[in-house]
Amino acid sequence: MKVLFSHSSIFSIHPDFIGNYLPIVASHLKGNIQMNSEPLSEEAQPFSVSVISEENVKQIRVITLTGAVTKYDKPCEDSMGTLSVARAFDRAYADDSIAGIIFKIDSPGGEARASNHVYQAIERRNKPVIAYVEDMACSAAYYMASAADLIIANYKLARIGCIGTMTTIYDQREYLKKLGVVEDEIYSSLSTDKNSEYRAYLDGNKEPLIAMLDVLSEDFISQVEKGRGDKLNKDRSEWGTGKTYFADEALNIGLIDAIDQFENVVNYFSSNF
Repeated sequence: MKVLFSHSSIFSIHPDFIGNYLPIVASHLKGNIQMNSEPLSEEAQPFSVSVISEENVKQIRVITLTGAVTKYDKPCEDSMGTLSVARAFDRAYADDSIAGIIFKIDSPGGEARASNHVYQAIERRNKPVIAYVEDMACSAAYYMASAADLIIANYKLARIGCIGTMTTIYDQREYLKKLGVVEDEIYSSLSTDKNSEYRAYLDGNKEPLIAMLDVLSEDFISQVEKGRGDKLNKDRSEWGTGKTYFADEALNIGLIDAIDQFENVVNYFSSNF
């Protein structure tokens, strides 16, 4: 889980993909980006798949999360945020016509604060949940997937894992100084610990930031252990170091349960539950 640390926010995303979002960040900083306020398309919304057997017709709800994991919806990427995803799970739980849920994921990760909303929603399940990885479930995305009954990847080269934390800080003081901008932060005498990790870093001390990241890492690893349970056949010292695995490697470790095509996943509800 990659973490970008600023004065007030923490984000997580697989480092291979962080560069894809830098042009968007730069456009925001320059004030050149136009926000899309249109609602999400039908393709981004949950939908159902009919499973016909000799006994009856069952409905399997498909809930999709793509791109960067964020707490709120991303109209510019036509993708739901985790609050909307969690609500979609709860609606499926309340619908007696829904026999199971496929949580379809293609994501490099995203906001660290966003993941637990979906993890807790999956824990509330009253019907089976299968996480289906369509090419990537890394960092915050794998955090959520680990709560499901089964995790199935679409291809042996799908990327899985990236379980861990790091931080990137962009020190722009010299750049701003060249522009004639001088930043001077004034803190209340009653707020001596406000932004203390960040300020310690600027003073050359990384330890407070590392201590914060250790808390995030322990939560991440512990939640994976809780969700995957005895399916894990390797110790956390191997898979909890932040390494990203191909799906066939992840299968051997126990981070996923199978590699199969999406068209076949509906059959798992009959054979596993």
